[in-house]
Amino acid sequence: VGNDDFYTVTEHSEITENVLLNDYDPEGDAYTVSRLGDEQMLIDGSRVSVTANGGGIVSMDKDGNIRFDPNDDFDSLEPGDTATASVEYEICDDGTPQACDTAFVI
Repeated sequence: VGNDDFYTVTEHSEITENVLLNDYDPEGDAYTVSRLGDEQMLIDGSRVSVTANGGGIVSMDKDGNIRFDPNDDFDSLEPGDTATASVEYEICDDGTPQACDTAFVI
């Protein structure tokens, strides 16, 4: 079961986290990230990068290690202003039949 993830970062800071820490498989099957946004994860496990809805660049590997780079997209924020960026990801287990679920990083 994929659960949404919520992180806070300042406009010129990057964040590195793992989105799988709050996800689980009810049958106890192993699971990995299969898609980030519209991009399928690469079999070799290398990172996939997408532009987040709202700005910034999100990169993730199949093990759920995520990096968010604001990429100067939030430079126009005034002190006290906030903005939201999000991207959908999909996790799939290795069970038979395979089960998949989606969640958001916000």
